Amino acid sequence: MNHKLKFYLPVVIVMFSAIVFSLQAEADQNEISDLSTKSDTSYVRYTVKQGDNLYNIARQHMKHSAYIFLAEFIENIKKINNIAPDNIIHAGDLLLIPAKSSHTDKKRKHIFPEVMKGVYVNPNQLDHIKLNNIIAKYDSLNLNTVILDFKNINGTILFPTHNKLAIQTGCRKSAISHPNKLINLFHDHNISVQARIVMFKDTSMASAYPSWRPIVADTTTRDTNRKHYQKSHKWCNPYSEAVQAYNLEVIEEVIKLGVDGIQLDYVRFPTESNLLNADFGIPDSVSRSQVIANFVRKVYHLTRKYKIPLAADIFGIVAFQNKADIRNTGQDLALLEPYLDKLHPMIYPSHFFGKFWNKQKPVKQPYYFIYRTCKRLQETLRDPDKIVPYLEAFTLYDNNPPIIEIILQLQAVQDSGLDAGFLFWNGYSRYQPTWRAINKFDTATQFYKISDLLY
Repeated sequence: MNHKLKFYLPVVIVMFSAIVFSLQAEADQNEISDLSTKSDTSYVRYTVKQGDNLYNIARQHMKHSAYIFLAEFIENIKKINNIAPDNIIHAGDLLLIPAKSSHTDKKRKHIFPEVMKGVYVNPNQLDHIKLNNIIAKYDSLNLNTVILDFKNINGTILFPTHNKLAIQTGCRKSAISHPNKLINLFHDHNISVQARIVMFKDTSMASAYPSWRPIVADTTTRDTNRKHYQKSHKWCNPYSEAVQAYNLEVIEEVIKLGVDGIQLDYVRFPTESNLLNADFGIPDSVSRSQVIANFVRKVYHLTRKYKIPLAADIFGIVAFQNKADIRNTGQDLALLEPYLDKLHPMIYPSHFFGKFWNKQKPVKQPYYFIYRTCKRLQETLRDPDKIVPYLEAFTLYDNNPPIIEIILQLQAVQDSGLDAGFLFWNGYSRYQPTWRAINKFDTATQFYKISDLLY
């Protein structure tokens, strides 16, 4: 081989490699630039800094993205940037972040369906897959109302609240991390968002502020009584001005998020045996019913200020308005009705224990119990159009009840003459049998004769 060729060959190889590497780098850069300029408003370019990780980067840009759940957003960033499963990124890396939101934080017009049809959704059980499935079912079954927890029975506030007491107590858990985007997504599908807010059953605040609890006689000398005594730590005193003020602040904050209605739950006194005779500090001249009605009136004025409706969940047995139940819970429908746009009696046949109305197994008689309760409520209220019952998409014995039991509940509501709608409850938001039941019920005329089901 020519000695000159031997000398220049390595140089040529090095130069050729450099050119190829340069061209490849330029191609890679052009690929990123092309993707970035393809829709400049759809992506931001972010240079990774020392100490960064995907989680923090995603959180920084989450508000400006179309995503509602952080995990889904992170996976999309990884896919766009070809990041390995180990999530390793390095300082100086250039990332493309999808940051154009199709569900802006701008508030839209409220959605107020005349006939409410929907289910309760537990935000703690929600991810992007379940959310998409729920919306798809709503679209196909013509449902229009979703009930979302914003404060639950533990006192946990499920959105990024700015309430100082909630933050100090540590009861903020942002399962709904971006409520405006979630509400707007539902609105995109013409779905009304009702905010369920639990009032006086509040483990967090009752534990943090002993003065907020009802006073129970100290019977801690026996272990069994000590357990009953501890139950008082799950309830706040409905008569307490501090308790009421705190809940009113939470309600107003939720309203400002853009929800279409407020649904109060546990807006009553506790009925646990050891709390029935607890000291709530109420004067003899004031009844528990007046306490609850006065509080609901305050909420009503607040919702009227923001021009959205107010509803309340009614303790199941209270639907029959027996004097003892009214006295114990404070839920007197005659006093509450003027301040409520909707009443949601929680009629769950499986919760009627023992032999009730001569029925040995109430759970096996869903039509009978729903029908009778709905008829009784129509006799009790001045405006039956306010009644939208909660039906059970579960039982105490089975989280997935037979489809026929769900259908019979729907038929009972229809046959009773109520036509303002229905809501279904499943604490785990598992509604597969319910979707099938609603579909079958809508495509049939009638499954049974009333006379066959009542006796």
